[in-house]
Amino acid sequence: MQDAVDAAAGDADARANAELEDPMRSRKQADSRANRSGARDNGSSAAQVEAQQAQAKKRAAEAARAAAVAVEQEPFHKLGNAAFVAREYDKALKHYAKAINLDPTDAGPKAHVLHSNVSAVYLAKSKWAEALRHGMRCRYLSPNFAKAHWRIGESFTNMEKIPEAIAAYKECLRLDPDNKNVEARLERVRAAHTSVLSSPQQQQQQQQQQQQQPPAAEAGCKRPREYDVPSDDVQITGGRSWAERDAAARAAAIDVDH
Repeated sequence: MQDAVDAAAGDADARANAELEDPMRSRKQADSRANRSGARDNGSSAAQVEAQQAQAKKRAAEAARAAAVAVEQEPFHKLGNAAFVAREYDKALKHYAKAINLDPTDAGPKAHVLHSNVSAVYLAKSKWAEALRHGMRCRYLSPNFAKAHWRIGESFTNMEKIPEAIAAYKECLRLDPDNKNVEARLERVRAAHTSVLSSPQQQQQQQQQQQQQPPAAEAGCKRPREYDVPSDDVQITGGRSWAERDAAARAAAIDVDH
């Protein structure tokens, strides 16, 4: 009998101990899970910090490279400007090409200015398509650079694409509202365009030309692949160009960016 009592007491003690151990075991397991979760969170945070630091270092390195390239470009930039002022346009193109080719991705702070200057040179050489290409590249690199839109407007005007030219001049004025040269140019182009479209036959001819011409966006904003000076100057054909009609105003307005 006593043995049975002792066994029962032993079982009761075992159950009591088990009941005490279960909550402790549960707390240990919860603590272990929390520690593992905390370790994962800490690891994730550390990885994020490392990634952010790597990105910051990359940006700093890119900025340093761009600054170094800009220093290398400066002499060619100045030589190009001097040649342009002297009306030595082929020399200007060669100097600007050297500066542009030092920055193959157009990532530096001078990229948009250099393409704007190349566009100005091609306008002076009556090479409208080349001027448009570099003007669009300039606009792509710096959309808020007013002169990019001026170069595009001048290119389109001389290519007889007047609606596109008017749009470019209007955007230039939006960015530089105090520019009287652009305002006057826009009014002259508008007036001439209205005069040209005075007859139904001329309106029909204009519509046919617009249908045959690619949209302005298709002229491209990609970096031009070559900067070699052409061996000859291909002049616009098909009548008197806008440059001939308004040469004095265009020459006064075209300038390079320093």
